[in-house]
Amino acid sequence: MSEITEVLKYILPSVIVLICVWVLVHKFLKNWENQRKQETIRLIKKNTLPLRLQAYERMTLFLERITIDSLLIREKDNELDSREFHQKLLQAVRSEYEYNLTQQIYLSPESWQIVKNAKEGVVKMINRAAF
Repeated sequence: MSEITEVLKYILPSVIVLICVWVLVHKFLKNWENQRKQETIRLIKKNTLPLRLQAYERMTLFLERITIDSLLIREKDNELDSREFHQKLLQAVRSEYEYNLTQQIYLSPESWQIVKNAKEGVVKMINRAAF
């Protein structure tokens, strides 16, 4: 019995120290990981915010360029008949849309849906006016 007590006198403090060290190291590593995640998120936001703002600027310009007034002024051609002019207007809207298509990765899904709906609305107006 005395031998067990002697062994426990050495092993028990060692086990307690081991548990304490494990808990401290675990907390330290978890805290370090959280700090790294926060730093990464901060860097991503810092780098993507200008890109997102630029995408919203381009979409604003796109929406302005596909308004009927802007299209008619920009695509005016007295030598075209109505069918050719109709096709030219549709092609202008499509090419503007295709040019800005990649900006959707920087826009929120709701914003991109608004842009798509606006483009489809303009196409419908052009088609109704043509027939």
